[in-house]
Formats: sequence, structure tokens, C-alpha cells
Amino acid sequence: MSLKKQIYSYFKMFANSKASKNKSICSRVFIYHNVDNSQVDVFRNQISILKENFDKIVNASEFVRLSQSNMLNSKKYACITFDDGFDDVYENAKPILDELNVTATIFLNQTLYDLTNSNPENLDDFVNEKFPRLSKIHKNLRGLSEKQMMQFISDDYEIGGHTYSHISVPKINSEQFEEEIGNQRQFLIDRFNYEIKSFAYPYGRKKDIPNWGAKSLKKCHYDSGFSGISHELRKLKTINPFEFPRTSVSLDINEKEFINLIKGSSDILDKLTGQYK
Repeated sequence: MSLKKQIYSYFKMFANSKASKNKSICSRVFIYHNVDNSQVDVFRNQISILKENFDKIVNASEFVRLSQSNMLNSKKYACITFDDGFDDVYENAKPILDELNVTATIFLNQTLYDLTNSNPENLDDFVNEKFPRLSKIHKNLRGLSEKQMMQFISDDYEIGGHTYSHISVPKINSEQFEEEIGNQRQFLIDRFNYEIKSFAYPYGRKKDIPNWGAKSLKKCHYDSGFSGISHELRKLKTINPFEFPRTSVSLDINEKEFINLIKGSSDILDKLTGQYK
């Protein structure tokens, strides 16, 4: 194991140990990506734990609205988000969410959707390039079909933006970014009569969020932007609605680690690894 991995492993153990002593839970947004057939039972258990520990589960836009109304401390709210829009979210996650009466927000990557529905012969290359870690573990990753998208919308799930090309946003300029998110927003309006308001930055770390991001999102009529940086909201003096914190969830962790996660282990880990600005 490299020195860098050893240090990260130590930080992770420290974060889990410290979080396990935390007796309180605060409102929080969670990130999932896909739910493989082998992960269904783990996912069901995690969502059940969220229902037990939070007063209400809302979508991303509602969570931001509650934040702006200073309501997140009055009750414990959770928000479940899925980045990218893989079809196993519909096949494996949605039935559990529906059964447990839980909603979620799907941040759709437009290329993944377009290739799945119009150009599937190029889909594997895109998935292997943009999601190398996931594609090594999970085979035959596909995006949502048009029918699945329509069902998500019909069932009042929120759809958000996640760029066209799934690129780290600072690698393009503001004009290119605005074209990507503006075109995606217009596509949802034209095809599904659906107006997206929320956005999640691909990769979502500090280096993936440009200082001009909020200005571009506002210009393109988005109300919020979400990072992949975990932060306890009640410790923030101000919450930027265009860099809203989210906590990434793995379906490979055990129940004890998941409980530590909702108690703030990722907050500690992201602070130790320099994600806070």
C-alpha cells in the first residue's frame, strides 16, 4: 500500500471512530450512483435506517428551500440523490423507494441518456471512460430509457442536471458550461415538458467547482448546485445554495459504518483531506 493510501486509511479510521461517539444527527443530503442486483438488500437496509433516523426525506430542491427558510434545524431532514441516471436506479432502487414511500432526485448526465436511447454502440466506451471505477465492478451499465424517465417524472421524482459530457467543470470555460446545462434544460422541457431547477457538479470535489459556477447556474435559470463535499450544515455560518454539501454513500460499507456516515464521518474525512475551502 502506498503512503498516500496508508494516510487515507488512517484518516478514515479516525473519522469513523470520532463519528461513532457523536450522539446527534443533523439534516443531510446523500449521494448514490447505481444499485446493482447484488446490492438491493444493502440499499433497502440503508434507506430503512434513514427513515428511522430522520423525520422526513425530501428531494433536492425542497431541501434547499428548507435551508433558505432556516428549517433544517427544526427537524432532521434527509435527501437522497442519484448521480448520472443509471437504469438500475429505476430497476432496483425505485421499487424500494416506492415501497418505503421515499422520494429522491436523479441528477441526469445527458450523454449517458442519449447514448442509451439513440447510439448504444458507443455507450460502453463512454461508460468506461467516464466511470472507470464503476465499470470495473458493475457490468453492462446503461442509462435510463425514455420510458423510465417518463415514469420517474410521472411518479414525482425530481430530475436535475449533471452536464452533457460529464466533465470536471473547470476544464471548460463558462460559455461551454452554460451551453451544456442550458441545452440539457431545454431538452427536458421539449421532450418531457419538465423544467429542471437543480444541478450537481460531476465529481463534485473542491477542484471540480469553479468560482464562476454559481453565476452560470443562475444565468441558465437553475436554483441550486450540489457538490460532493460532505459538511455538517449546522456548523456552516452560511450555506451557498450553489455549492450545497452532499455526503457520498457506498453500498459496500457495513451497517455500523453507514450509521457513522450519517453521524458525520465523511465530514471529518473531507476536512482532513482538504476539501473545505
